[in-house]
Amino acid sequence: GDQAISLALDSFEESYKKFGLPDSGRNCVEHLEVIDPKDIKRLQSLKVIASVQPSHILMDYQTVVRDVGKKRMKMMWAFRDMLDSHVKLAFGTDSPVVVDVSPLDNIYYAAARKTKEELPENGWNVHQCVSVEEALIAQTRDASYTCGREHDLGTLEAGKLADIVVLDRNLEGISEKELLKVQVEKTFVDGAIVFQKVKRQLFS
Repeated sequence: GDQAISLALDSFEESYKKFGLPDSGRNCVEHLEVIDPKDIKRLQSLKVIASVQPSHILMDYQTVVRDVGKKRMKMMWAFRDMLDSHVKLAFGTDSPVVVDVSPLDNIYYAAARKTKEELPENGWNVHQCVSVEEALIAQTRDASYTCGREHDLGTLEAGKLADIVVLDRNLEGISEKELLKVQVEKTFVDGAIVFQKVKRQLFS
């Protein structure tokens, strides 16, 4: 909840005053389900990363008003507000706590704020939507940065591990509905193919 996030940031702030920024590793807060707006600025100023799970967004959206009220509901999974305040987001699936969710699902949930059944029809808390490109960065580059692996993973660059997913279409400019149809063609781990989609052959 928002009080837990505030207390966590208080602890980070106190530690910085005593010891400075950590020599290694990076501080982050996990989940950040509902946040006080003032704490978004604190995340940025304290250089604390928001480690969040788009798969959680639609888990209980029907009962959120009852649980936290209309005002606080607007700050549920506040991805847009965080990015606009230059807070670094790191997306994860929360597997195995959340089952049957993929990184591509994560991108869809963050961009559409809808279930795979496209509910609610107009999206939930759509003022907090992010673009597909922003979601992809949070899922790859910035997630690797959070783990301290930015020199090995997260972007396609010479000298990094060739952990690569090949998709059947370009995600740039793709609609949220088309995101649900994206298929993985191949997966490479350190340059070796570990998954390849079987192509059906038609015989006449």
